[in-house]
Amino acid sequence: MPKRYRVIDRNPATATAQRDAVALADHRDSLYARLEIGYERIERGLREDQDVTTWEDFWVDLLREYERVCDALTEHVADGEVREDWTGATATRLPGVR
Repeated sequence: MPKRYRVIDRNPATATAQRDAVALADHRDSLYARLEIGYERIERGLREDQDVTTWEDFWVDLLREYERVCDALTEHVADGEVREDWTGATATRLPGVR
């Protein structure tokens, strides 16, 4: 399961970046769940000899959106606006600390 984020900074500028990261993480998690459900539906349809072409096309569109959201979230981390530690929390980058 994807990592979780939480806002821990009171500085308005960094708190906004953290809220953006939280929103992106929530959207990513929602897409992840939808991708899993869609994959199961496609697999079930294939087992039942159904035409799943439309479902597959939609699933690929969801996957592309998931990738865009993950890339945007990674940019927040790479830009130093927030960092993700092993607990899944976010924090601002401290001066001199990576």
